Amino acid sequence: GIGMRTLDIARLRQPDAYRQVASVIEETQPDLLHTQLEFATILGGLAARRRAIPCICTLHTMGRPAPRTSDALRFRLESRALRRWTNRVVAVSETARNEYLETLRLDPGQIVTIYNGIDTERFASPAKTRRGVRADLGIPVSAVLAVTVAVIRPPKGIEDMLDAMPYVLKAVPDIHYLLVGNGPARRQLEGRVQDLGLTEHVTFAGERDDVARILKAADIFVLPTH
Repeated sequence: GIGMRTLDIARLRQPDAYRQVASVIEETQPDLLHTQLEFATILGGLAARRRAIPCICTLHTMGRPAPRTSDALRFRLESRALRRWTNRVVAVSETARNEYLETLRLDPGQIVTIYNGIDTERFASPAKTRRGVRADLGIPVSAVLAVTVAVIRPPKGIEDMLDAMPYVLKAVPDIHYLLVGNGPARRQLEGRVQDLGLTEHVTFAGERDDVARILKAADIFVLPTH
């Protein structure tokens, strides 16, 4: 059998994050470490190398950050960690793989493409589910429902969608925008909704464990991420 332990690095005490990662690896004695996102790649890759266990990283995003910024520094550190401490890098598309070969200067033999596998049957939309989800969230059954599922933080571009909503409403008066997720920008965005007079057309659902069910009730999925 295969056992799995998940560690959310974003929730660690940052000054002590590496020690905590190394401690979990020491405790669980894994045969393989799989990392995602920059801090996990840097800290996890170093810890895996020191424990002499293989490390695989999945990359999801593309683009080089602006020079002389903290993002650029993290990018350089992540690039070095990938080249030195990661055995295999997984890209989710060939376009992404080619981007990483150029920007991260990875060895072509080190990076492979594994496409995301999605069971679309999970998202079929029976009328009963559509009515039930909307009733739970106080959204009219007749509304055109647009949904974003994301961590609510500035890079996700949700404020852009909110700024566009008054214009969308002129064309689609029964549009309703549902935000699923939580994050540091939520309070600010809730204030923006009030300032724009959108309280009857925007709902913050918070963290949910029934995303597939919610998407069944949606008409449109919106991903305004930068």
